Amino acid sequence: MSGSERLRLLLVGALTVVVMATVVFVALRGRARDAGAAGDDPVPRTLPPTPVGVRRGEMPSGCETTETAPPAIAVDVPTGLLDLGARRQGEVVTHDVTVRNTGSGVLCIQDVSTGCGCVKADWLGDKHVPPGAAGTVRIVVDTAGREGRNEKAVTLYTNVRGQPAHQFFVRVDVKLGLMVGAMQGGLPSHFLQFGTHAPGQKATFRVRLKSPKDEPPWEVKSVASLDAEKPTAYAWELVAAEPGDPEYRCYDLVVTHPGRADLGTSNERVVVTTTHPQRPTLEFEAMLHVVTKFYASPSRPSFGFIRAADPSPLKTVYVYPGEAGAPFTVTGAKVEGAGFTASAPRATKEGWAVDVRYDGQARASGKISATLLITIDDAEMPLVKVPLEGHVMGP
Repeated sequence: MSGSERLRLLLVGALTVVVMATVVFVALRGRARDAGAAGDDPVPRTLPPTPVGVRRGEMPSGCETTETAPPAIAVDVPTGLLDLGARRQGEVVTHDVTVRNTGSGVLCIQDVSTGCGCVKADWLGDKHVPPGAAGTVRIVVDTAGREGRNEKAVTLYTNVRGQPAHQFFVRVDVKLGLMVGAMQGGLPSHFLQFGTHAPGQKATFRVRLKSPKDEPPWEVKSVASLDAEKPTAYAWELVAAEPGDPEYRCYDLVVTHPGRADLGTSNERVVVTTTHPQRPTLEFEAMLHVVTKFYASPSRPSFGFIRAADPSPLKTVYVYPGEAGAPFTVTGAKVEGAGFTASAPRATKEGWAVDVRYDGQARASGKISATLLITIDDAEMPLVKVPLEGHVMGP
């Protein structure tokens, strides 16, 4: 066997080991994630300690440590998980956690972090904890817009040698009372996003409402705008959903916007009144974007700085119907003015597309502008005009 063949075999073997290790790692992570979703606590919960010397910003003064008198940290969360139990959506839960210095040197708390999300944590008082003393981390969990199990890591950055990052987890299960479920497209639960529509066209949005079956039933009484000047008259109906759900009573609140004639985006507060004793009202932010029957995106493409010697920059202009899914045909595209060229229109999944380029001709430095004219086989709106602009930097 030649040297090159032996080297090839060694490389293949090494690659095989890496692939197998990756597969095992992914499988173990998936098993731990599935266990957490099913209610079991993945082990271990704590992440590997941050390497010595890795800090978040500057450590407070007076936090130097020695090998003969080191600090040590102990958090009064024995299992590593602070479980705040079942809660109602909209509750703000506050809980204080005691942090003890079990070492012989001063324990310093440089920072407390949870990242973003519904769990916040703050250190109360002096960041210097003498030996044998204790301090407090205040945990605040805001369940507004949350549903189901929410779990977040709290990390304390300290001067403990070998383990400057100490971590525990906070869990809350939002499962009581009347809840607003997850929205379409991952939107926040306080939005009624009616989307983009042509003038005067109705729009609907579905809101999932749910409550435990062992709690009393409830009804929706009204859906009303809070706009004092031009309130929108919404139509609505409550439709039973998920009949086989063993735990929750589920409904879809189908809200219909009557449409608007004015172009642009409208926002207004909407209140839903219910017969639920603990949650008689639900407030939402309603949004509707009204466009022309056909519209271009981007509406005003800019080519930025252009140099004739460089490859001609390309911008693709898409044409969409105001009502998604409405059929239409773009029959042509041309540029009115100098500086740009347009391709023949081509159909896309949701509309049509036209590629526009700088024409590559040498010009004196300065701003150039033109208009892309897109013709449509529609008697009501046969033409879409799209402004084009760029800045020539010379030949």
